Amino acid sequence: MALIEQWLRDRLINDPTLNELLGEPDSQPRIYPVWAPQADSDRILYPYVVFMRIGTNRQYCSGSDGNESDGAPKVLFHVNCFDKDYFNVKLVEDAVRYAIDGARTPQGVNGFQVLSAFIRNEYDIPEPVDGDEFPIFAVQFEVEIIHTEKVPIN
Repeated sequence: MALIEQWLRDRLINDPTLNELLGEPDSQPRIYPVWAPQADSDRILYPYVVFMRIGTNRQYCSGSDGNESDGAPKVLFHVNCFDKDYFNVKLVEDAVRYAIDGARTPQGVNGFQVLSAFIRNEYDIPEPVDGDEFPIFAVQFEVEIIHTEKVPIN
């Protein structure tokens, strides 16, 4: 997993409120990259959170050796919260927002640093109900994270 995805996952997993809402005793909280395990829908544990990178915007400028990145990409993620209860998913929504919005880090491994993390948008997403299935309530965030990255030297 790339550094920014690892940072986002760690940020969510290490949040005590999310840990309480999403975890079972002696297990990791249910926070998954890209999709949640769906082996048997009768045994899916709720609530859970799924995150996915949906875009990266790098700024380029003319350097002495040609075009080069400024080394601070803006990465856009979708972070989705799911639960069988509308008011519980709203609790998870608040905990995710508190864990991410306004976050930054000191410089770390390989010069990696989160310069800013902000919620750009959040909204409910309808989940259709088929037959006798129970409804699933979901909230989606658009999260923009600006971080440092190594720039290739040509």
